[in-house]
Formats: sequence, C-alpha cells, structure tokens
Amino acid sequence: MLQYDSSQITIDSKHQITSVPKFGLKFKFNHKFPDKEKFSQNLKPSWKQIWDLVPMMFRYVPYYWKNSQTGQPILMDYFSMQNSLGIYGCPIGGIGAGTIGRGFAGEFCRYQLRPGIYEYNTLHANQFIVNIKDENGSTIFQSVMSTFDRAKSCFSSWESNLDPEKCLYTALYPRSWSEYDLSEYGVKLVCRQISPVIPHNYKDSSFPCAVFVWQIENICSKIRHVSVTFVIKNGTGNKKQDAMGMPKSETFKNGNICGATIKQTIAGMPCNYSIGVLKSSDNVSVSSVSKLDPNGNGSTLWKKIYSDGLVSLNSEDKKIKDRKEVCVAVSGQRVIEPYDCNDLEFCFAWDMPKVTFPKSSKTYSKFYTKYFGSDGNAGEKILDYALKSYFEWEQLISNEFQRDILNDPNLPDWYKSAIFNELYFIADGGSLWITVDEDDPLETNDPSLLHFKLRSVK
Repeated sequence: MLQYDSSQITIDSKHQITSVPKFGLKFKFNHKFPDKEKFSQNLKPSWKQIWDLVPMMFRYVPYYWKNSQTGQPILMDYFSMQNSLGIYGCPIGGIGAGTIGRGFAGEFCRYQLRPGIYEYNTLHANQFIVNIKDENGSTIFQSVMSTFDRAKSCFSSWESNLDPEKCLYTALYPRSWSEYDLSEYGVKLVCRQISPVIPHNYKDSSFPCAVFVWQIENICSKIRHVSVTFVIKNGTGNKKQDAMGMPKSETFKNGNICGATIKQTIAGMPCNYSIGVLKSSDNVSVSSVSKLDPNGNGSTLWKKIYSDGLVSLNSEDKKIKDRKEVCVAVSGQRVIEPYDCNDLEFCFAWDMPKVTFPKSSKTYSKFYTKYFGSDGNAGEKILDYALKSYFEWEQLISNEFQRDILNDPNLPDWYKSAIFNELYFIADGGSLWITVDEDDPLETNDPSLLHFKLRSVK
C-alpha cells in the first residue's frame, strides 16, 4: 500500500490537489446530447441480419419466458432494451462492492448494487439542498443542487433555483467537481466528489462509499451563513423491490460525525445506507433526521431548512413507522467570513456485506468485510474512516496516479481525460470483489460466478 507524507502538504499544494482540474469531462448542467433518434436509425438490422438471428430467437424466447415467470434476472433483455439517457457522470463507490451512478446535473441516477444488475432509476428524493443567509440571518437563497427534472410526486415543494448555465461539471475519475456560481448572493460553491479508487491501495479501494466536500467561498464583504443538507431515500427506485426491503431508519452520533442510517434489504440481501456530516470545528453546526416520508410534499423539511438552515426532529413525519419508503437527512452549517473559504464534509456509505446469486445457495462476503466485519452494521465505521482518510486518497490519486500524465506536454488533452474517465468500468462494470478462506475455496463451478473474476484469498 502506498503511503503519502501529509506533513509535506502546503496550502498551495493542497489547492493544487483539490482544485478543479484543467482536463476532464466538462459540461454545463444544461448540456444536451444530440437527438438519440439519429443514432437509433443506425441500429436497425437488415433483413439478412434478421434472418441470421432466427435460430438464436428459438433459444432466446424460452429463456426469456422462463426467467420472466420465475422472477430471475434477464441478463440480455432485447424486448425492453435500455437506452442511455445521456445524463451520466462519474459514479461513486470503490471496486467490487457496488456503485451508484451520478448525473452531471447532480442527480443520483443508476444503481449497480447487485453484481451485474443495473437499475436505471433516478431517485428524486436523493438531493443536496443549499441554504444561504445574509449577515442578519435572513434566507436569501435556497435550492436543491440539481437541475434535473424532478417528479412532482416526490417532495413537490422543493425548488431548484439554479441557473444551469452558471453550473459547471468536471469529471476526472475517480473524482468529480460541480461548480455553482451564486455570485449574486455573494457565494461560490464547489462540490467535490471522491471515491476510493487508488492504485496499489487494495484495502481502501474496496470500500463502498464516497465523500462529498462542499467548498464554500464568500466573495462579498459581508458575512454569509451557509448550510448544506443531504437527503437519501431507501432502495434503488424499484418500487416492488424497495417495498419488500421493509426499511427502518434511525439517527446516530459517532464522535464528530452526525448521521442517519436506513436498514433494509435489496433483493433479499441486507444493504444499509448511512450518511454523515462531519463537525470539523466549533464553527460547524450539524443535525440529522430520520423517518421522512418521500411521498409527501416535503414542505415541513423545506420550511425548517429555510428558517433554521438545519434539519431537526421537528422535521420528521411522526406518523411514519413501518412504511415501505423512508428518507433520512443530515445537515451542516457554518458562518463564512467576508472573502473567506471553508468546507462542509459529507459521506455516503452502503453496507451490503454478503451476496447470493439466484442459482446458487452459496453466500459470498465482499472484500471490504475483512476490515469492517460482515454483520451489516459497518456503516458508521466506514463513514468515520472515509472522512478521516479522504484527503490522503486525493493526495495519492493526484500526485502518485494522475499528475505525470496530466503534466505531460506530449499527450493530447482528449487523452488526458479519456485515460482516467474510462477507468470507471473497473468499479462500475459489474465487478465483484470477494474474500475466500483457504479452507473454504471458491466454488469455481458455480455458474453465477463465471463473469466475476476479481477475487482475493485471505
């Protein structure tokens, strides 16, 4: 495992490590790809190709019908093909423990928590909300930090007051940056997303988590009170599957971390979501809340943030007990002095320690459980570790992994972006990283594992 000497870090070098890079995938939030109808015309098979496919269809149709009737996943579903929505950005999560997709306009939009199974759902409840108050404590701005069109059935009272033309997204895997120009309110924001994908660091690279660092810059001559709220819903957006998960939620305090957890199952496998905000100094106020109803209009929470900047127990839906859907939220708030710059740090972890394949009775433990256990209660420990370690991850990613290529004048700009951004596939390509005891060897004849070659032996 690589080690980096953090004692050598200066303010200038830290800025170089964390600032928005020159190279990468760059979009404004209102970016539109060309009409996909133009591409679909090139996908229509010729009559000769159709004729050649007839023998395969005789084998495929019985397979499709059988899996549909038994509820088994259809690995090649040609009757309901999924077209790319042209919204995707840098996914979050380490290697072999599942990933969650994020769109370049700020949405949480694709779930790959079950190995090899992709659920192309956008969970509109999953949001960051920013509140800005002036020197007198009066709210002058509040908005969800995504410009993606949200379903009116979910938290309909929430508003997006962003100008997408003034919001810029940059991805250089495994990190991304979302820039928000709120100059009219005296503030500029940058949300830095960090996933633990680090060459030669096999421990941390296996962790199912991501850190979100909100850099808040006060560009005016007056104090600004800025708060960020992070909201997460249970499940993956599959209504039937989410309902069967029977989620339970609770808040917690773990040292300087204020957080909330959703305990649930996904396709029968325990998978707990945990989010947390770090109280990094006495100037940071934090709070958390559980048992929010994602099917309500969200007005109580929205008004509470508007008035106080933080969520609280008063924001909870007291009637929610055993509902099939639930949200949790955490908030961080700090006072930013004129022309000063400070951070608010958040983390999201999903603890799904074991995996079972539909056609196998064998249960496998994911590699990260070597360090956090497999009892399904590792969320708080992962949050704590990630919030303490994320800057070391960034040092290694920037200085030991990417810098030489990015600084090489002989390489074209497009290559410097592509060589890193295409690496998302090692985590987001359906990979599974499991741990196997020597006295309990991997069942290599298990047909469910034919596509999962990444494994480790203790």
